Amino acid sequence: MAHPLNALVAARLVEPAADALRQKRTTFRLAEPMLRFHHLVIEPNEAQARRERGPALWRSLQDTVSSRIYGPHFEHLARTWCLEHAEEATLGGTALSVAATTVACRTHRSGHGWTWWLPPGRPATPGGSWPSVKRNGDAEPCDVAHLERLEHARDVLGAVGARLLLFSRSGFTRGLHAAARRRGDVELIDLERLYRGS
Repeated sequence: MAHPLNALVAARLVEPAADALRQKRTTFRLAEPMLRFHHLVIEPNEAQARRERGPALWRSLQDTVSSRIYGPHFEHLARTWCLEHAEEATLGGTALSVAATTVACRTHRSGHGWTWWLPPGRPATPGGSWPSVKRNGDAEPCDVAHLERLEHARDVLGAVGARLLLFSRSGFTRGLHAAARRRGDVELIDLERLYRGS
């Protein structure tokens, strides 16, 4: 599988997704959102689409499109922004690399997804890395509850002092803006900041 996989990576159709904490655990994902759209939406529903049931079919697929196409692409943009565009003041340092991981939580009996930026010279461990990104791909603005969930995940990880970056394509509530202004460990990144500033 190595040769065809390398060819797909070279063509930028597939990209490796290394785990920030489990360095030997690399998976691969489709790099092109339109390919994901084809495999998740068009191909499995082609028969219904041909029967001219497009509007109803599209409504039924909104959760899939949001969570498995828009969401992963928005996370990719956030990771790229942290690595290539964010200022040191935003991250609290310079990012050497950016990778995602999932941290198990006994309280919620599930995993919390994180994107980590790794400073130069720091090992990929909770004590030496900084969890930094939580994305919100929903249509509703991020609110204080999103920040509280992010703080909980930081506590689960034991990463005291880690900066928290919330990315949202729908903006943030006034309450969340007020909460972020009162503290120095929270950064809010909306689409305007994602594309125009760091």
